[in-house]
Amino acid sequence: MFLGLLLLGGCQYDAFVEQKPVSFNGNFLFYNAPAAQRIPGTSTEYVSYVNRWGAVMVTELIVKNNRTRIITEEIVHEYTNSINYDRGYADDHAAPALLFDTSENRLLVATAYHGSDLFLYEKKLGLNESFRLVQHIPGRYTYPRFIEYRGKTYLFLRNQSPGKLLGHLVVRSSLDNFTAEQVVIPSDEGHVIYASVPALFHDGVMIQYSTHSYETEDLEGWNLAHYDPESGKVVRSADFSSFIPMTCVSNRPTGIAVSGGKVLMATACFEPGYKTKKNSERFFSRENYIRILQVDLNTLDANDTKLLHDAVAVAPYYHTSVAVHEDGTWLYFDGKDIRSNRLVPAACRTPEPPRVRMYPNLTDDALYYASPHQDFYQIRNFQNALYRCSRY
Repeated sequence: MFLGLLLLGGCQYDAFVEQKPVSFNGNFLFYNAPAAQRIPGTSTEYVSYVNRWGAVMVTELIVKNNRTRIITEEIVHEYTNSINYDRGYADDHAAPALLFDTSENRLLVATAYHGSDLFLYEKKLGLNESFRLVQHIPGRYTYPRFIEYRGKTYLFLRNQSPGKLLGHLVVRSSLDNFTAEQVVIPSDEGHVIYASVPALFHDGVMIQYSTHSYETEDLEGWNLAHYDPESGKVVRSADFSSFIPMTCVSNRPTGIAVSGGKVLMATACFEPGYKTKKNSERFFSRENYIRILQVDLNTLDANDTKLLHDAVAVAPYYHTSVAVHEDGTWLYFDGKDIRSNRLVPAACRTPEPPRVRMYPNLTDDALYYASPHQDFYQIRNFQNALYRCSRY
């Protein structure tokens, strides 16, 4: 069953008017976000990524008249000598999160990889200075995600306890320069939390998540939590596991947004047997189910929830990532095709020669994504280019 689907290949549309390579050596990741930020009221945009060799990069762009020009590229942090020294290649989980902190007129970059220390950098804009290290926090951190809420900046991460098989979703804030840490969603022994990027709304944030089991090595459940950053409490929660196909055994939620009194949330899940292929054989060779829900913001009631989209797509390496924007747009890649509920134009249609794409990031102004140079992708062996498509 395909609900609300647009499959776009060579058709001509004009909503996206330019596609620009941002880097021929870079990578995003499904949770680490935002990947790009526009400075309000300007034509300046910044995009962050990790390259193949372990350098965390920030590129400055000028976007005028729907044309994009690269201004500077800056190395913020280098993992070159600290991760995967035996291979020489970076871990894709080192992809950074980037935020423009409006209250401080600064850029913030956070990076960690697969249970490592957390590194937090800042760069004051308008001072002609480079990024400087603000915090080096020892721990076992993964998946940095920034939000700005009511003038304060919050950094969500997963932190795995040393010597234990568990990993909580935690948060730090600009209130104390990201010093203190609070548990948002705890995990039980033998489990770790896989939470998507929080979705902002007028009364807090919405966080969807599943739980990884060390016993089964699968991602289980599909949960939604309403979290209030100011009180530090989960106000409401709901379980949407009933919307996961019965045959699925591993479920990874990705895109979420609050739009018009509704929570739009997306996930992808694999059926049994998805782990039978070796890592080197998983490059766009397995199918997974895509589910997109529309949940009433006031009730969070599964009985009032609509299934907006139900489809099958070819997974890139991990589960398929679905991007969801607060304007109601959702979008994901199915191999060489784009699937979305909105018209996606000529500049973002299937390129020539056709190539597969992954990790879509929707901003107010653009669609960012990664595209492998070659017919392989592994967690510690990727060769990707990054592209930007203007949305308007």
